Amino acid sequence: MSAQRAHLLPTLLAIVAVVLVGSWAATAFVPSVVDQPGLANNEVVLRGYVASAAAVAAAAGPLAASAEDPVFDYNMRGEITESFITGYFALTTIFTLIAFGSYLVLTKLKII
Repeated sequence: MSAQRAHLLPTLLAIVAVVLVGSWAATAFVPSVVDQPGLANNEVVLRGYVASAAAVAAAAGPLAASAEDPVFDYNMRGEITESFITGYFALTTIFTLIAFGSYLVLTKLKII
C-alpha cells in the first residue's frame, strides 16, 4: 500500500508539469498566414517566438548530452610505441651524460 502511495506523488507532479508545459507551449503556436485575412503572405507572424526558442533549446539538451565522445590516442597509456622507445633511450642517454659529466667535474675539483 505504501509503495503505491510512494509512486502517486511523483506521478501527479509529472502530470501537472505536462499540463503546465502544454498550456504554456500552446501560446508559441500561431495560425498560418492564410488563415488570417488581414495579413499579406510575406508578413512574418511570430507570437511567442521566445517561448518556442526556449522549447527548442530545452529539447536539444538530451542531444548535447549524448554527443559523441571519441577516444583519443595519447602517449604513455601502457603499450610500447616508437615515441616511447625513442624517449626512453634519449632520456637515459642524456641523464647518463649528465651524471658522467658531473662525475668528471667533481673528480677534477677533487670533491670526490
